[in-house]
Amino acid sequence: MSRILLVEDNELNRELLRTMLETAGYEVEEAANGMEAMAMLERRLPALIVTDMQMPLMSGAALLQAVRRQPHLAKIKVLVVSAFAMRGDRERALAQGFDGYLTKPVQKDELREQIRALVEPATAGAELP
Repeated sequence: MSRILLVEDNELNRELLRTMLETAGYEVEEAANGMEAMAMLERRLPALIVTDMQMPLMSGAALLQAVRRQPHLAKIKVLVVSAFAMRGDRERALAQGFDGYLTKPVQKDELREQIRALVEPATAGAELP
């Protein structure tokens, strides 16, 4: 079972995403911000990080940069989930180095497709409800 680190400051959004991921068969660890996520990454490496963009203490963009600076973390795929849905937001996020981009509210089919694209096929085949 692949492990996903979910980084989201909004408890309701985190709960919804966690449920979608667990139902699909993923093991989910949760952090409320990027600082918490970085501490968790020192203990266990996930197959994928799913992060919000705007969070207190350390934003999703700052988390991405911190992950990319660490050689042992640099290859972890990072999917950003953002409330930013204006023209060009996706392109800017991908240009920053995110591996995938979803807008809120997250649609289960889009989430499934992004995970399949980012996580190795052998472990990403689980269906979301």
